[in-house]
Amino acid sequence: MIRMSCDATKAQCLDSRDIGAYSNLLEKSKTNPILSSLLPFSENEIKIAQKALDEYKKDCERCATNAKNDYNCLAVAREKFSRNMPSSYKDVYPWRNYDWDYANFASNQYSTKALPKGDLKSFGGLKRNVSNIVKSIDGLIFDPSPNYLSNSFGNDSNSDYPIHECKGDQVCSTTESIRRTKEKPPTKDNFIKKFSTDGIYSSSYYYKIGSCRRPDIDDMKKCEEQGYKWVPNSIDGGSCIQPRYMFVDNSPKPFFNGSNGRGYIPSILNDVRDIMPDKLFNNLLGQSTEGVQIQTCPIEEGFINNENMINKIGIVVLLGLIMVYIGKKLK
Repeated sequence: MIRMSCDATKAQCLDSRDIGAYSNLLEKSKTNPILSSLLPFSENEIKIAQKALDEYKKDCERCATNAKNDYNCLAVAREKFSRNMPSSYKDVYPWRNYDWDYANFASNQYSTKALPKGDLKSFGGLKRNVSNIVKSIDGLIFDPSPNYLSNSFGNDSNSDYPIHECKGDQVCSTTESIRRTKEKPPTKDNFIKKFSTDGIYSSSYYYKIGSCRRPDIDDMKKCEEQGYKWVPNSIDGGSCIQPRYMFVDNSPKPFFNGSNGRGYIPSILNDVRDIMPDKLFNNLLGQSTEGVQIQTCPIEEGFINNENMINKIGIVVLLGLIMVYIGKKLK
């Protein structure tokens, strides 16, 4: 692994200009009401932005002191900062599941570093190596990936943590520690609690596909306490907007009914099956399928449901998401 680092006795965070400029803007907005009103964030979102910035500064300093300003460590810290910003932090939950690395998981289970090597000069050693090859092939076909003990925030062989690369490597372990910071659920909706994101669902995640108007919530504090967005309006004071999600189920499943094969290879075949025209068409119409569960907007008296508009936007978002996901898996 090639790393670019700053080797200094008293390392300091190599902050980027845009981060510094944003920090100054945020500080000035706290004492300047005119400047604050020009920012595209509510008061609550400014607090979220400040928290994201404070966390980034801590991560950046860790990259400086523990990872010698390693380029990859700083890139991970900046990406985490971007995802924690008000404009992005509710787009995906959890981000770690979205980033699940199947290659690292397979390496932890079946690589030459994970399996005991046999001595090529002896028959027993040769037999062991052949057994390792068979175990690897069987694992890719039958062993669930992720498995029941997996956790995308973990650092053991059941996670996608690069245990062999990070062993004895402070730069790697620091970078992974920053990458694996846990997140709070984006909203208090029951839909966010409905599906697991651990174990075999460690590569499954919620993806924001639109929003629902909530005219039944006319109080900004109550709106933001639910994790929703309050949009100010000079005419009626403002309106509450609820994020709408779909759950992308990437849990390992057999390709054939009754089969025990739930490994990486059947998983890819299932991904291809999930984008067949019949299932994809149902998803585009806002209907749930086996691989994708879509949240419905609440319907109440006097409530305006914007399903049609969301579905049109969702078509573009869903197609892009599916193509990116398949590309990541095939890679």
